[in-house]
Amino acid sequence: MPQMGMEMDQGEVVEWQYDEGDDVEEGDVIAVVESEKAANDVGAREDGRLRRIVVGEGGTAEPGDPIGIVAGPDENLAEYEAELEDEAADADADTGATGDASGAAAAANADDGAAAGGSAAGGTGSRGGVADTSADEVRATPGARQRAEEADLDLTAVEGTGPQGVITEDDVEHYFRDRGTDDDGTAAASVGTGAGAAAVDADAAAGSAGAGATTAGAEAEALVAGAGVGPDAHDATAAAAAPGADEVRASPGARRLAGREGVDLTAVDGTGPEDAITEADVRATLEAASAPAARTTAGAASGAGDATRTVTEARELGGIQQTVSERLGESYRNAVHVTVKRAFDAGTVVDVAGMAEDRGVDASLTDLLLKGVGETMAAHPAFNALFEGGEHRLIEEVNVGVAVDVDGGLVTPVVPDVRAKSAEEVAALRGALTERALAGEFTSEDLAGGTFTVTNLGMFGVDSFDPVINPPETAILGVGRVRENGTMTLSLSFDHRVVNGADAARYLDDLVGTLTDPGTLVSFFDADLFA
Repeated sequence: MPQMGMEMDQGEVVEWQYDEGDDVEEGDVIAVVESEKAANDVGAREDGRLRRIVVGEGGTAEPGDPIGIVAGPDENLAEYEAELEDEAADADADTGATGDASGAAAAANADDGAAAGGSAAGGTGSRGGVADTSADEVRATPGARQRAEEADLDLTAVEGTGPQGVITEDDVEHYFRDRGTDDDGTAAASVGTGAGAAAVDADAAAGSAGAGATTAGAEAEALVAGAGVGPDAHDATAAAAAPGADEVRASPGARRLAGREGVDLTAVDGTGPEDAITEADVRATLEAASAPAARTTAGAASGAGDATRTVTEARELGGIQQTVSERLGESYRNAVHVTVKRAFDAGTVVDVAGMAEDRGVDASLTDLLLKGVGETMAAHPAFNALFEGGEHRLIEEVNVGVAVDVDGGLVTPVVPDVRAKSAEEVAALRGALTERALAGEFTSEDLAGGTFTVTNLGMFGVDSFDPVINPPETAILGVGRVRENGTMTLSLSFDHRVVNGADAARYLDDLVGTLTDPGTLVSFFDADLFA
């Protein structure tokens, strides 16, 4: 996963351009990934074959984490996976790109079986058709190994949900929870009888199709009978004979989510490469399962005949939209938002923009606003600043972000150092940035370095509004429409923790003065334009 901007926490794999087993050449775009601010192509670093997709479509990874393996068709992937495991351990990661997706975890030994289900059932069952894997050979994170050692747990009994089947610390904890045991391996007081214990035992005994399936099925029947659940035994036996979750193609994120929420991956329809199950697929299954129950509960509580709420579509936030949502939510929770508004006669700035257009310069009202913002900041540096870590940092360059509404969310391409540029330069650069944003071709560099933001809703007929600050900036300017009487309203939202209302009023007063002075507006252009 490439690093797309200094503030990037994670990226999402939007699309794989190749399938596992396809040959690729150096430079070929093999995947498209997306962060909160940008979408990037991931190219092959060398000629070879896409041997493994580590993160499926819809899955996420942190910058630097592997999303796939390109290697020669005859190369041993164990070397790559071992290298990835070492990198994960060095970074103290909870998960690492290690192991083989088909690497099996053996079922619990006799003692573990007795503790979980109340019956030893004799011997150990195998999962995935492998019975003789030692704990030292199992792929596991350092944290998982430490927890297993503390509890005297054989890691071959644990199913790994990390990338390529690696066992994580969460997997060990999940193992204890599933079997109703404490971390020292002793049975919890409420476990040992009833349907819950039977379900756990049936899951532990479930194996893959083939030779191992018969043994696993027999163990499931014995354990269910020992639990004394009666009619439920048939369902548990059927589950044991069905394909196990270990055999399902699923992204690591999907396995982790399924493990946390108790979702049977064999019941999930995959939409990823070769029908692999993604995190989005698991979430869709959870939503589909919970929506009817939620409607029924609401109806029962409020009485028959009351209004119902039928969900026609559940839209999951993802990629840019998800992160923008989180950042703006954080901004609104943390910053002390205050908005001051100022209406003024926009006739002068509109006239100057029209005069420039008559002379072949495509400088809009927005471009002159950007220049006005930059010009006014010299006397009001507190608004051209960042506030983070308890520090209010004033910035010399006036780098103005311009909010652009794009498919999938809102982005803010940044016009750098507007004060040092002519109106022609600002117009050309803003136009190019906007075109790239609308086409989905913007880069992380296009969105980086902002110190102040302008958002214009005037083209939608909006008079005024209260814009939300783009963190860690300290202010944002909202622009309304030019009304029939020639007036327009500017709305300045600011962080009251670092600037006050009087400062904001003075800034708006100076900005309006700039935008209503024809001499100042003309000076924004190259000297010979109006000669």
